[in-house]
Amino acid sequence: MSKEIKLSRVFLIGFILSFFAFLPFLIQDKGFLLIGADFDAQEIPLNVLANFAIKTGEVLWNWKIDLGSEFISGLGFYCLGSPFFYISLLFPPRWFPYTVAWIFMLKYAVATLTAYLYIRRYVEDKYALIGALLYAFSGFQCCNVVFYHFHDVVAFFPLLLFGLDRLLFDHKKGSFLWAVFINAFVNYYFFIGETIFCILYFLIRMYYAELQAKGKQVFVNLKTCLVEGILGVGLAGLLFVPQILTILNNPKSSNHLRIQRWFTYKPVRYLQLLRAFLLPAENMFENSTLVTDNWNSIGFYLPVVGVSLVIAYLLSTKKDWLRSLLVCSIVTLFVPVLNNIFVLETAEIQHRWSFMFLLMMALASAKVISNVNLYRWKLGIITSCIGIVLFLVIVYGAHFEIYHPNRFLIFLFVAMMGLAITYYGCSKNMTKAFIVAVLVFSCFNTSYLTYTYRRDYGEMLGMNYQERYSDIMNSTTQLSDALPYRYAFWDDYTNRSMTSNIAGRSAFLSTVSPSIINLYREFGVGRPINTSPNSPDGINELYSIKYYVRKDVWDDPFVMSYSDGYEEINVYQDNYALPIGFTYDNYMTNSEFKKIPKEKRGYAMLASLVIPDEKEAEVKQILRHYDEKQDYELLHENVEKMQLKRAKETSKDFEWDTSHFACDIDACKETYAFFSVPYDTDWKATVNGEEREIISINGLMAVKLNQGNNHIHFQFTAKRILFGLLISVLSIILTFIYHKAKKKQV
Repeated sequence: MSKEIKLSRVFLIGFILSFFAFLPFLIQDKGFLLIGADFDAQEIPLNVLANFAIKTGEVLWNWKIDLGSEFISGLGFYCLGSPFFYISLLFPPRWFPYTVAWIFMLKYAVATLTAYLYIRRYVEDKYALIGALLYAFSGFQCCNVVFYHFHDVVAFFPLLLFGLDRLLFDHKKGSFLWAVFINAFVNYYFFIGETIFCILYFLIRMYYAELQAKGKQVFVNLKTCLVEGILGVGLAGLLFVPQILTILNNPKSSNHLRIQRWFTYKPVRYLQLLRAFLLPAENMFENSTLVTDNWNSIGFYLPVVGVSLVIAYLLSTKKDWLRSLLVCSIVTLFVPVLNNIFVLETAEIQHRWSFMFLLMMALASAKVISNVNLYRWKLGIITSCIGIVLFLVIVYGAHFEIYHPNRFLIFLFVAMMGLAITYYGCSKNMTKAFIVAVLVFSCFNTSYLTYTYRRDYGEMLGMNYQERYSDIMNSTTQLSDALPYRYAFWDDYTNRSMTSNIAGRSAFLSTVSPSIINLYREFGVGRPINTSPNSPDGINELYSIKYYVRKDVWDDPFVMSYSDGYEEINVYQDNYALPIGFTYDNYMTNSEFKKIPKEKRGYAMLASLVIPDEKEAEVKQILRHYDEKQDYELLHENVEKMQLKRAKETSKDFEWDTSHFACDIDACKETYAFFSVPYDTDWKATVNGEEREIISINGLMAVKLNQGNNHIHFQFTAKRILFGLLISVLSIILTFIYHKAKKKQV
């Protein structure tokens, strides 16, 4: 059998296995796929929007990402670096729910293939297949089935270690370079953690290589790794550089883990980690026990074998690179400050780097299965059983609530059945039985967890799958883009506006323009992942919301009513709505603004231009200071009066595209025009052809106007994107030179 056929079979096994895992839901959903939570509300709309944007050319500044954001930085983390995403471009944007399941299957197939390529360096092919399946269908993959974009990272990570091994031990240059490129391109955030893991991997591998060879190759290998690593990242510069430069300005990146949390978790977290090793992965939305929910991707269970063979490997080896790497990883998981190294010590404690550790667990398990006589596999199984019993004693003894008793019992049954099969397979040395068991368990674990997500989310919303599909995909089909006005929907969780490529006022998306995050911080409500439902009153008027899309009935007459297939949707119009672009005749400083109660700050920004303190000397020459009597009290009943006052000088002939927007405003005297567009250093403004400074108004923008007619033009220069493109082009040239030099050396 040729090597190519064998690889194609590995790929096909991963694809077919995931096909059967998702098949029941494809049948139930009549061809499309919904899973629940983030998958429905975020992943599907974001991919639909990205498809729209690329086909309409809105790829520099995108007006449909919240209040507007740079396209690459906004969606790069989720889909733009994924080779799988570009398959979806072969189809119309709104077909994505029908293609997503098949693309998902490709991700599982690629993860199986790449893990196989790496693991077979250490064990025979049939055992490498077992290890690859353990990795591709691990607990991490199961619990993160709602995080569709995580599976891209898992699919390509093994290539990094495969390429690094070829460079270090086969002295084959090039593989590591291209592995770095694809991983850096796919997801910059995870790549940072992967780089840290690769450094640890390199140090441990080189330490043991030096012990064996007693040579001095470490610095030679390090130099080559650095060269290929830098070139690989450079090749990915088009996506990698803009995202890194943007995230550096994101306020969340400056939030670091507090010293008090460096060394210990809360006791329940240790139990969660123990459970994650011993039992199949949880539905993060509805845990069966310990806590009601946890979104930190705690799932380390390997199908059938769990952690038993990893324990056997640890107990049976002493001086071994894999053992050292496993021990380091386990210690890292259980110490917060070490765990968060993989996210550069940012504040939130997550375990989303653990798929790298799981590849090592899968390799250790495959090595034990490949030669059971060398390893204390019985002791590993016994230890796992003791761990499960201990976990049960703690859960029941400490009276932790069992939220889903039947589900908890299913997890226990699956884990114990897996250990029994592991015992039988090891004692009889039955490799085929192991493969069959892994196939069955992998399919069941993935399918069952998907089922629980679908059921729990549907029960929470009180909707069946068809109603949820209609809520996401059909609730906006009758709407057309309204810029320079925007839409507001009945909640800020589901990205409905994105599925029809229209401008809204909110987004369930964490990588929006940093200025939007700053804006909500100034409002005092924050914006961790999605637009806060506690946003202050008055901001809809500030954001130029003209249309309110609702499922409930208001007293006001609606301007449009239609059915999404299951519910009646009503659209209401604000007759006083201001377009994007209007002027102020007064100001207040940011320091004064912060003294205003949080619930009134939306009114304050509508009533007065809120300027940075350092701009007061300049602005007060043109605008007068805010006066409560003259400019209205910050009360709800004054909102329409504030709108009417702002409406005296508003934008007209508004035009926009991905690289600019422009309008005309007639001003009776010198003043400042405000635009509810996120501030970005890549924006440049001119008024009547004269360049003007853009002032950041709590993260939005304002420019000075002349008396009379003003033609205002904002140009998005896309400097970060151009810089990234330049880095990529230079890296292509340097990579070509590197490969030429490599051939001459051969």
